[in-house]
Amino acid sequence: MNRNFFLILGILALTSGCSNRNIHKNDSALKSETPILTRGFVYSTRSENPEAGQNPVEFGSPIVTKNSVYVLSETNGIESLERPLFKRKWMFSVKNGVSSDPLFLDNVLYFGALDGFFYALDAETGKALWKFETKVPVYSKPAIVEGKILFNTSDDIVYCLEKNTGKWIWHYKRGGNFITTIRGNSTPVVSDGQVYVGFSDGYVTNLQLKDGNIRWESKIHRGSKFTDVDASALISDENLFIPSYDGELYCLQKNTGKVLWHIDVGGSKKVVLDEGNLLVASSFGAVYSVNSKSGKILWKFDLDEGTPTNLILKKNFIAFGSSTQYFYVIHKGDGSLAYRFDAGLRSGFMSTPAVYDKEMYVLSNFGNLYQFRWNL
Repeated sequence: MNRNFFLILGILALTSGCSNRNIHKNDSALKSETPILTRGFVYSTRSENPEAGQNPVEFGSPIVTKNSVYVLSETNGIESLERPLFKRKWMFSVKNGVSSDPLFLDNVLYFGALDGFFYALDAETGKALWKFETKVPVYSKPAIVEGKILFNTSDDIVYCLEKNTGKWIWHYKRGGNFITTIRGNSTPVVSDGQVYVGFSDGYVTNLQLKDGNIRWESKIHRGSKFTDVDASALISDENLFIPSYDGELYCLQKNTGKVLWHIDVGGSKKVVLDEGNLLVASSFGAVYSVNSKSGKILWKFDLDEGTPTNLILKKNFIAFGSSTQYFYVIHKGDGSLAYRFDAGLRSGFMSTPAVYDKEMYVLSNFGNLYQFRWNL
């Protein structure tokens, strides 16, 4: 069986819910006369492609600036919309579309695509400034530091390119043939001249930014199903926090890779640190708050069904979508429900929400871009 087959299996595993639908139907927050969010415009990215499929997914997250919203999709590629009326400014078509989170810097959009290229686009015109051939899909968000751009590809190669030209500087190829894998890759994280990145074989690796040479590597996978470490590392002081799809959240010593503690809270793409606590969007169909020093679970919020997207913080609230049907806002202090939006039984969210001032934009798996306004 080929790699793509197991990528599909990975998506199915992540999107299968472990709780009963509509378990929050009697929560008092749903009866509030002044909800925390008000829904505004809805823009369909699939209006020109009605045969987009019966069970689609959208992983690419929107980028929001003062005057524009940039939407990446597996149907169209990338399009620029006037904010806030959703009038199209330009479209950049990509064969097979885009399934990664973009990076916006100095009016340039950087992203990897499913056509085997990594792109840099002028955000005003949509014209390609340069592209770099990877020959395989790119699912991870890039990182930029010291004039370099780094990203991880679906065949576990980390590339370091010149930010302005796309010229190759170095690459690191992980050894081995990882057949059973979940769709997605770890985004490189850079700190003090060091690059930290996870791989499909269950290892976290510390590479030197200047040349890509290994400083240390640590195998954190302890399970028997998926070995992937697709999450972005979170660095705080001398520690590194990173989840694995063996179901564990790990705390590692940044300088050595030594595991200090681990806790069973499910796989995740990204962990957020807030006031000394870790917020984890878990593949177990829940959101956890965990003490960063001890690994103790402080509270847990169960989704009605499906798995959560990456988390977005707004004042005292946490916003995220579920891969099945709902979008949620919960209280940061205790994980209680503050708001829930129903996107429809066959839809849901895999894309990370984007917040700009009092507005939030969320792309559903059906390609609908929802605009919300915070009532704070």
